[in-house]
Amino acid sequence: MPMINYSITNRDFYFLIDSSASMLKPLAIRNPQKRFGSIREAVEGHITDVLSHSRDEDSKLIYPENIKKVLSLRNEDSKLIYPEVVLAFFNTNKVSKKIYMIDDCRYRGIGEIFSRDIFPQGDTYIAPTFTHLMSQWLENRKQSGTDAAVVIYVDGLVDDLSEFVSEIKNVTSQLEHHSHLKILIIGIGEAINNQETLEKYFELDLNVPAFTDANGEPSNVVIFNRMDDVNDLGGIIPAMEVSSIENPASGLPLWLAEEFPDLYQKLKQKYDLE
Repeated sequence: MPMINYSITNRDFYFLIDSSASMLKPLAIRNPQKRFGSIREAVEGHITDVLSHSRDEDSKLIYPENIKKVLSLRNEDSKLIYPEVVLAFFNTNKVSKKIYMIDDCRYRGIGEIFSRDIFPQGDTYIAPTFTHLMSQWLENRKQSGTDAAVVIYVDGLVDDLSEFVSEIKNVTSQLEHHSHLKILIIGIGEAINNQETLEKYFELDLNVPAFTDANGEPSNVVIFNRMDDVNDLGGIIPAMEVSSIENPASGLPLWLAEEFPDLYQKLKQKYDLE
């Protein structure tokens, strides 16, 4: 019987941010604010939610080859919570060098990283950085036993979607149960509302690629939602808890039916959803 974790606690958290050139474009036609700057406060708030029960003093830039496993745990309300998270920015088709361990948003905060360290450019390749971080997690997990939660912020389709999907398949095939990994993809800005983009991401959410665990059981590990809708739910923790259950529903959100009725019906009929 595999170990099961239907909680968002006892996990290593990874935040992956799209830093491609398109993130310098406006959020919407009527909102000139740049996408990259607009998500800074939201990302900081999401990370703070995860770190809200820890007290640490530093955040530091580290490179992929020397990411270290966080070993210290703090017990709050009988729940294990890691006092650090990983923040990574991706764009080019190689492992990012902009990978940070964040343990306190108040010291050298997220805002400073966004404004001083990161300059959006290039394309939107996520697979190399995602693969690297998941390899680190799987290796560390052999001793720690901790599960993972990955939060990805994008303003459109990633350029290496097939490679990204292949790596998710590789990771889930090494896990005893789907509850050990949760991936929340958050769409940013007006551009995410492209119907082709929404269809591709909801196919991941519906487990169309047929992710399976080490026992051959379905692994519905991906959740897709838009930034505003995630925040309406109360943030990333409630958004992830929706699928951190025994049998994650293969359903579609109400906003999709209201704003994109044709796509909603297409997905329902194509994948025989109730």
